[in-house]
Amino acid sequence: MKRKQTYINNNQNKHDKIFRLFQSSKEAMKENRFSDAAKYLKKSMVMCEQLGLQELYEEISGKYASVLLDQGRYVRALKYLNIALKSKTIKKDEKKYGSILNSIGNAHFYLRQFQQALIYFEKIIAFCEKVNDDLYTGALCNAANTLKRLGKKKKALEYYKRALIIVKKKNDRSSVSMIYNSIGGLYLKFENPEKSLINY
Repeated sequence: MKRKQTYINNNQNKHDKIFRLFQSSKEAMKENRFSDAAKYLKKSMVMCEQLGLQELYEEISGKYASVLLDQGRYVRALKYLNIALKSKTIKKDEKKYGSILNSIGNAHFYLRQFQQALIYFEKIIAFCEKVNDDLYTGALCNAANTLKRLGKKKKALEYYKRALIIVKKKNDRSSVSMIYNSIGGLYLKFENPEKSLINY
């Protein structure tokens, strides 16, 4: 009986430690101490594995991957983003699921794997058209930027214009300006300076 109680107490202590490590990682992120945040999250993931907490491990993997992205460690980030994508909890949360897809797309983009990046941005466009305006708009712009890199002007322009409709409805002047600049840059890239001036 004492052994069983000791086992329960030890596991509870480990659960508490995982929570404290996670909280420490959040504080470190706020202070831009990314190395410390990564260290705390990695320790918590090791403890999750020891306790067989697979679902929690997958969730924390997404947070760990975000830190790796901030550090520019894109290949390693992709490994943990794909682990996070398996999480049932994340799949149930449409915003979190879309954010993970977006992060995977961004990682491929920064690795100059533009075709792969486009696949994930277009998954978000299909997934969250009626779910989250901000995520949807961001995915449209990310997909447009990727298409521009791939030399697909017509499709890129279509996505920029779809994003523009949404931000205009929200009266988001900053985003409107950014998208117009992107459209102007698109025309410049494909040697149509007259239209670029209209958008600038």
